[in-house]
Amino acid sequence: MSRLLSVAAPGSAALILVALVSAGLVSTGLWSVAALNALPFSQWVLPLADPDGLVPEQIFFAFGLMPRAVLALLIGALLGLSGALMQVVLRNPLADPTTLGVASGAQLSLVFATLIWPEALALGRGPVALIGGALAVGLVMALAARRGFAPVTVTIAGMLVGMLASAISTALTLGQGHYLLSLVIWNGGALTQDSWHGVCRLIGVLILGGMGAALLVRPLVVLSLGGATAKALGARVGLIRLAALTLAVFLSGMVSAEVGLVGFVGLAAPALVRRLGARSVAQVLLASPLAGAVLLSVVDSGLIALVAFGGPALPTGALTGLIGGPLLIALLPKLRHIVPPETERNETLPPRAKHPWRRGGLLACATLILTVLSLFGGRGPDGWGMISGAIAATFRPLRATAILAAASAGALLALSGAVLQRLTANPMAAPEVLGVTGGGHWDMPQPCF
Repeated sequence: MSRLLSVAAPGSAALILVALVSAGLVSTGLWSVAALNALPFSQWVLPLADPDGLVPEQIFFAFGLMPRAVLALLIGALLGLSGALMQVVLRNPLADPTTLGVASGAQLSLVFATLIWPEALALGRGPVALIGGALAVGLVMALAARRGFAPVTVTIAGMLVGMLASAISTALTLGQGHYLLSLVIWNGGALTQDSWHGVCRLIGVLILGGMGAALLVRPLVVLSLGGATAKALGARVGLIRLAALTLAVFLSGMVSAEVGLVGFVGLAAPALVRRLGARSVAQVLLASPLAGAVLLSVVDSGLIALVAFGGPALPTGALTGLIGGPLLIALLPKLRHIVPPETERNETLPPRAKHPWRRGGLLACATLILTVLSLFGGRGPDGWGMISGAIAATFRPLRATAILAAASAGALLALSGAVLQRLTANPMAAPEVLGVTGGGHWDMPQPCF
């Protein structure tokens, strides 16, 4: 590590080491406080101890607290390495499994398999999560390819794909009430453990990821010079990007399969090590897993200590999500200095559609037909068909109210989006993307159950 960090700016290697060690000591202290609160030091046992001869507190310590501490380190390292790979290959400081939609795609894939196609889980949660994450990042890359993978385009496309995947996951989860609690807990990124199985699996993933990253260091150094320069030097740019993104998706997908969503660690870890002085590709790829491990360990140890003294039991992933917003705001001004010049040139407005009124009329007719069908038809006691008789007197007013509310909400959102796009000159602007919807939801009073 010292060899790779020695070429950084003067004093930066020492600063990185001091910061990581200090944060590691804080994490160790918090975890020790929680462990001592649960069990006196004289009764601590090793994880190899026979559970049959242990009291419940010792079982909780050896197979709950200890594997959770190691798991937090492993997950942080995997997400830190995944985020570093994405940021290096895309030359985008905002890239990570959360902002590129990889985590949401893996979440959607696992939720779909759990609720709709349980047979797919026979392959294991890992392959299922990898399929979803790969499809999500493939869609993002396809959307961003026309703009030369410009950082802003990649980030916006990733966030939109992630929002879509999360919305579908939420709809599926809410539609299956008997699975709701377990899926909500898993989606929150809870690191609670009852064995060392997850630790063993992720150790293997980290070893494979480290080997793959080591093989990609030289190609990524060439790619960091720019796509045109790398091609001139004989590098296979497309293959390098594919390999790095595949490895990054593999790492983050396995994390999602194991514990659910743990957001923005992959964004924060590379940003922190760059802030501390890491400059070269090798330095960032080496230091980011260490920073991610320490960062997530501090957060999780703090939550464990909070619970030990009577605080709420929050999922770790839910708390790490609070890091993302402020960090994204802090990094946005830096995008202007890293956007490749060729990606922002020759920008033209999309061509106007031919016969817009004809298409609008067809859309209006289709909407009217669907409205009539939904108002007079539906699923009754005898199955699907036209609603008539006594049921219609109760059914139609309720359905008409719902249709009117949906139409009004859609019209208001469309008007809001049109105003925002006009004001910002951004065709991707929307109430959800700019935070208007989230801000309004934050202020709404929550119902009591």
